[in-house]
Amino acid sequence: MRSLPSGTLLKAFTDQAGAVITVDALHTQSDTAQAITSRHADYVMTGKANMPTLYKQLKKLP
Repeated sequence: MRSLPSGTLLKAFTDQAGAVITVDALHTQSDTAQAITSRHADYVMTGKANMPTLYKQLKKLP
């Protein structure tokens, strides 16, 4: 399986303003988040233990 760059992933969606985009752990990357927010949309991403810094930050949330 090959990962798609975030720009390629989002090109299919032309009107994203106000949308909430969900992505799996494969696309949980800062460039994906930046690509989504630059289109005035929000995101929900999966955080896994193989990204230790992010995982520790998420575990501290209520």
